[in-house]
Amino acid sequence: MQENDIKNKLLYKLFPKIYKDSINRIVFEQRQIQLELYQINLQINQIKEERLRVTNEVHGGYVKKLENNDNVIINNTVNVSGTLVWNDSHKTDITHALINVEIDLYILDTDEYICTVCTDENGSFSVNVDFELVYCDSSNEYYELSCRIKLSNNQYKIVNDLNILYEKNFISQYSYELGKYDCSLTIDDSSNINKALQIDQILKLGYKYINVTKYWSQLEMLTISYPFIPSSNPNTTQVSHYVFIENKMYIEQDDYSHPDVILHELGHHFFKNILGVYSPGGSHFFGELLTSKMSIDEACKLSWNEAIATYFSIGLQQYLDLSTFEISFLGNDLY
Repeated sequence: MQENDIKNKLLYKLFPKIYKDSINRIVFEQRQIQLELYQINLQINQIKEERLRVTNEVHGGYVKKLENNDNVIINNTVNVSGTLVWNDSHKTDITHALINVEIDLYILDTDEYICTVCTDENGSFSVNVDFELVYCDSSNEYYELSCRIKLSNNQYKIVNDLNILYEKNFISQYSYELGKYDCSLTIDDSSNINKALQIDQILKLGYKYINVTKYWSQLEMLTISYPFIPSSNPNTTQVSHYVFIENKMYIEQDDYSHPDVILHELGHHFFKNILGVYSPGGSHFFGELLTSKMSIDEACKLSWNEAIATYFSIGLQQYLDLSTFEISFLGNDLY
C-alpha cells in the first residue's frame, strides 16, 4: 500500500468528515466544521430576519423585547404616542379631545429633554425618538418618561392665584405589549390644573378666530389668572373680569366651564388692543343704572365695552360653528 493511501485511511479514521476538492486535495474536518457552522449561522440569521419582519409588521418598526430577553431594534427608533381627552362634567360619559396641546418629553431619571410634540384635532400625537435616548444599557430597561404640559404659548399664559404658571405632569412607561410608550391621558375637573386645561381649550378656539384676522399681531401677551378668589370687600369686583391696564383676565372658580364668560373676557382683550378703548370697569350688573354711580360718559363707555365683548363671544362661536364640538354651553346663541 502506498504511503498516501495509508495517510488517507489514517486521516479518515481520525477525521471522518473529509472530502476531496476539485483538484483532488484532501480537505480536513476543521474546514468542514467551519462550513457547517456557517450554514447553521445562515439558518439562524434567516430565523432572526423572519422574526424581525414579523416584529416590524406587528409593532410598526419600533423596539420590542423578545421572550429570551434580547432586544430587537428596528430602525433604531422608539414610538411615543398617546391621546389626551377631558371629561365633560356636564355630560355623562362624554369626553372631548385636548387639541393643540404641546407636551415636552423628558427622561424622568435624568431630566434630559427629548422633544416637544403637539396633539392634533383628535387629541392624539405620535413621534419616533432615538432608541439610545430612552434605553438604559446598564439596567437593560427603558427609562420612564416625564410628560409635561405647560399652559403657555406666544399669545397667552394661564397662572394660578399665586401667579405661578400651570404645568400638568404625568409619567409614561414603555409597554412591551404595545411595543411603544403610551402617553394617553384622561382628565376630569378634580383639580385646578385640570380645570385650567379646559380654559386653555376654550382660549385656543378663541385665538383660532383671532389668528385668521389681520389684527392678531397687535395683541399683547394675555395672562389668565385662575381661580379668581373674590375679595370680602363688597365694593370690589366679585366675578370674572378683565383688567385693561394689566392685560390680565381673572376667571372665577366656577367659570372654567363657561365658554361665554371666557370668550367675553377675551373680547375685552381683543378690542382693547386693536382699538385702544379702555372701559371704566368696576362692578356692574344686568339692568343696573350705571349713571347712579358714574358719569354718563363713563356709563356709555362701560356699556359699549360690555356689549361689544358679548358680541365677540357669541359671534365667534357662531362663526366657527363651535356647536359641532358638543361641549357644554359652547356654540349656542345665548349668553
